[in-house]
Amino acid sequence: MILLVSILLGLIILEVIDAYLPLSWLKKFLTVINLIAVSTLSISILVIKPSIWSAVLCYFSIFRVINLFKLYDSRKQIDFLRSSTIRSSLMLGLFQLVDILIAYSADYLKINYQDRWAILVIIDLCLVLIVLISLIRSLSKTQPKLVKDFIEDKKLPSLTVAIPARNETKELEECLMSVIASDYPKLEILVLDDCSQEKRTPEIIRQFAHDGVRFLAGTVPNDSWTAKNFAYQQLSDQASGQIILFCGVDIRFERQSIRHMVELKIKKNKKMISFMPNNVLSSYKFKRLLIQPARYLWEMGLPRRFFKKPPVLSSCWLIDSSLLRSVGSFKSASRSIEPERYFAKKAINQKDGYSFISSGNLFGLISNKSFEEQLETGIRTRYPLLKQRLENVSLISLVEAVIFVLPVGLLIYEIIRLDIFLIVISGICYLLTNVLLYQITKLTYSKNLLLSLICAPFVFGYDIGLCFYSMWRYEFSHVDWKGRNVCIPVMQLVNTNRSTLN
Repeated sequence: MILLVSILLGLIILEVIDAYLPLSWLKKFLTVINLIAVSTLSISILVIKPSIWSAVLCYFSIFRVINLFKLYDSRKQIDFLRSSTIRSSLMLGLFQLVDILIAYSADYLKINYQDRWAILVIIDLCLVLIVLISLIRSLSKTQPKLVKDFIEDKKLPSLTVAIPARNETKELEECLMSVIASDYPKLEILVLDDCSQEKRTPEIIRQFAHDGVRFLAGTVPNDSWTAKNFAYQQLSDQASGQIILFCGVDIRFERQSIRHMVELKIKKNKKMISFMPNNVLSSYKFKRLLIQPARYLWEMGLPRRFFKKPPVLSSCWLIDSSLLRSVGSFKSASRSIEPERYFAKKAINQKDGYSFISSGNLFGLISNKSFEEQLETGIRTRYPLLKQRLENVSLISLVEAVIFVLPVGLLIYEIIRLDIFLIVISGICYLLTNVLLYQITKLTYSKNLLLSLICAPFVFGYDIGLCFYSMWRYEFSHVDWKGRNVCIPVMQLVNTNRSTLN
């Protein structure tokens, strides 16, 4: 064990030295040596002493290899590349040291096969229960009733609906028609044409001019902005309403939706509210289980309030314009994929001025995104939500696999071995995981989908795969939003092709 720890620490030191070297042939040579050394050590341990612990050690080594490839590729700005590589090297090395310590302790205490799996599954059971209880609590807290007390028109604050649009067609028309039909009395509608490559988008906006829709011509952002945030900034600069409602073109409103949203805000005395829309369910029901429910679960199933990180959604949210400007507007979150998360933290620190509402169907909010659009959103948001850190991806994905996927594999294996205790515990874990998915799916689509009661391992397995794919796209390829590469501002890449932002 001492020899293994010494070698591991030596390799971590070499990686740190490698990160500090200037870009040269020596740096690339040392990176290749580190790659070979890390791979050889991990594979040797797995071959010599195959076990669950050596497999976990190899798992973290895969991310260390990715980290070294990132260093070899050198796409990021040098300071950001150095700091992110060193941080990942240290954290991944720490995870491996903890894995070695656990393996050594299990051997030293002579914990047998059955007891090891029993301890792991019992921990799984506790964690699933925590997530389920947190979800149930979130559901009760985020589903308020509509305000029954009518507020007179003259007492309602002015409101601006701000919609960024780029290369849109039918979706934009349907969204605007639903907003125009609103009965809200003090309504301003702003739509920004975000440098669309197709003429159809500005034409659509202009054809609604007689209905009071204001057209704004957007400008190209620089490398320090994500395009969506820059579009939001331009919209907020022109907004005259006391409240600004930001929404995507996939959102549809009923006639009284906006009024009910504002009345709720006034009643709850909030400065900002995020609304979760009711998603349209296509005929391909299994595909619709794979992305959106898991995305909502990570927002509502974790005890975020405990860590002062409230749930948010980018689809539809409103905020006091005074708060928005007092915290620096979108300039303060110019590189963020989800700037609303920054504003929610600021609002919640001001006398609990933020709420998340999960009952979008109660307010007549509908989101109509295709599976392909949901997939693009998942790829664009998954890695940034983990702060673009390899170590976070490695740890969260491992925990997700152990909690939500492993129990079904263990259940099948133990049915063959006829170990009654492990069959019962892993079976309960599998059952609760499917109940968890059923609850969040019902919330997502406002329908009881019995299919969700059996396919939880596939859904969470897909979510893990989506996380890995998002990481790979950000680190070694590109991620587009409306034809623009968002990797440049988010990952602080060296932009060798400025035209990708136009």
